[in-house]
Amino acid sequence: MPEHSAASLVEAHSYAGGLRHTPFCPDGPRPDWAPPADSVGWRDEFELEAADTVIEFSQRQHDGDVVTWLAVYKRSVDARFGDRNNHAGVGVWLSRNRIADARALLLSLDGFAVTLAANPDPSLLTEKIADFASNRRFLQSYLVPADSLPPDWGGAPPSSSALADTSLFAAVAPNFNAALVPIAEAVTRWSLGWDNSGMTPRALVRVTNDPVAPSRPGFTELPPSGTFLADVIDRIPQSFASAREAVRVAEAKRVEDISRLESEVQSLKEKWDQERRESELLDGLPATMGGIAKRLNNLSRQYSDLRAQISKLSPQAHSDRSAGFERAQPISQVHFGGNDRDYYSKTTQRPRSRAPSYYRDDGEAGGMGDYVGWTVFGAAILAVVGIIIYTLYRG
Repeated sequence: MPEHSAASLVEAHSYAGGLRHTPFCPDGPRPDWAPPADSVGWRDEFELEAADTVIEFSQRQHDGDVVTWLAVYKRSVDARFGDRNNHAGVGVWLSRNRIADARALLLSLDGFAVTLAANPDPSLLTEKIADFASNRRFLQSYLVPADSLPPDWGGAPPSSSALADTSLFAAVAPNFNAALVPIAEAVTRWSLGWDNSGMTPRALVRVTNDPVAPSRPGFTELPPSGTFLADVIDRIPQSFASAREAVRVAEAKRVEDISRLESEVQSLKEKWDQERRESELLDGLPATMGGIAKRLNNLSRQYSDLRAQISKLSPQAHSDRSAGFERAQPISQVHFGGNDRDYYSKTTQRPRSRAPSYYRDDGEAGGMGDYVGWTVFGAAILAVVGIIIYTLYRG
């Protein structure tokens, strides 16, 4: 799809030692959106009399866009070789535009064609055509942007090549102006009509004073005017209904797309939050492992200190254990008795018991040495597991 808005280009066809195409491009080279100049034009499909006028209408598919060509041709001469039954004409390429005022546009193109036919030098038209193309009162006021019309108002079916099916029409009139109204209505229908049944991508209209022209082989008499405007009025309600339905469908699709996008955004946010939390955990793992290592060092030192203290206390612990605590340890308990608040003391005896477990270092289960040893061993196991997990995540 070409990158441009609604656009137009005026181009002249004339002879000077052969057919010449002259685009009027004041802002630069011929635009890419326009099909090749030689893909359109009158190709001597019939003999052109001195008083005849030919109107060419064509719609082309070009670079994914529909481009319209409307031109007016007159009998002319070759600027170098003289009269050789040549022609001269001026037309306009339209992209993303439809013809709303075909009558005014045809009158303008006919005036340019008359000038060029009398003197086949396109440079004589440069100033007039520049004003015609740029002045809002002229060309731009005769057109309507295609996207402002209902989608089905597309006129004649576009051709995919220059060799398009062509319809031939004849309008019997003493001059071009006398046949202008039915021709303008036909051009409007071909440009923005909604029912293209019976239409061809290209149409030629011969305006002639020959009364038998419509009966010649291949020709059809141009339909009378006065029906298209009534058809447009009848079509407007249906077009509005179609437009409303298209808007409703587009709005429903927009809501569906927004809901889907919101769901995708929420899913991505949750995934991002999860990855962020995992990243924070992984980032904090080295510090955690460092803290564990520091605690292991502290436990190791405490263990060494406890071992030293236990070693110092071992003789006394063995002495107490061998005695078996056979001696009773008197404990005085003070009691308050009666109303006279007499004080008396009563001596009780402790039962025999073994030395407390925290004094034992003879290898029996439950000793302080075993307790500290198992603590250090468990912490070391946790440290190794943490290092393995950290390595796997970072890998």
